[in-house]
Amino acid sequence: MVEVNVTYWYGKKSAFSVDSFDVFVLPAPLALLRAVFMHWLTYVVVFMLIPGFYFGRRLYMIWMEKKRRRRRYIFPIDFKKLPKTGPDSILVGKIAETDVKAYVDTKALMMHSLSAGATGAGKTVSAMIVAEELLKRGVPIIVFDPTAQWTGFMKACRDKRMFDIYPNFGLKPEDAKAFKTNIVLVTEQTPKWRWTYRSTENLGK
Repeated sequence: MVEVNVTYWYGKKSAFSVDSFDVFVLPAPLALLRAVFMHWLTYVVVFMLIPGFYFGRRLYMIWMEKKRRRRRYIFPIDFKKLPKTGPDSILVGKIAETDVKAYVDTKALMMHSLSAGATGAGKTVSAMIVAEELLKRGVPIIVFDPTAQWTGFMKACRDKRMFDIYPNFGLKPEDAKAFKTNIVLVTEQTPKWRWTYRSTENLGK
């Protein structure tokens, strides 16, 4: 308790006042809370940012649910069991609907392999990518092409639609290249072929 006596003189006039008040210091936690609740930014956060975060999260969850329903493939996938980058693996693209790089173990190609999917799913393109990567490593490739879809190997890609998706796989239009190709046109109904080592000794062809 503090008592204060004030005398004010102005000419022959004087004023006298007595007052009392309590002097105390707020504990640090209470002082901090008081400062927080007295600041205008607190109300901006409470009335704008928090509701914005809530509704933003709700919209994100709705978007994720719609994305999940649009998915064409079954998830989750155990990525640890997939082939990894290495001297015996080739990069063939990305796992569908993810940014995870997809590799093929070249040693596994010693056995039978199957590229399966619906029409337009990319079976031929995926097989071509595997063939291209093997050709780059000097592995000769033999393709039986009854639909004449593989003749494009003779010239570098010039399809703008393909170039548009090149950046998704770290490629540039300058990376497109042609491959040495020998086309054997089958004209006999029941041809008889005799393959020798010399027939495929040209590496990367």
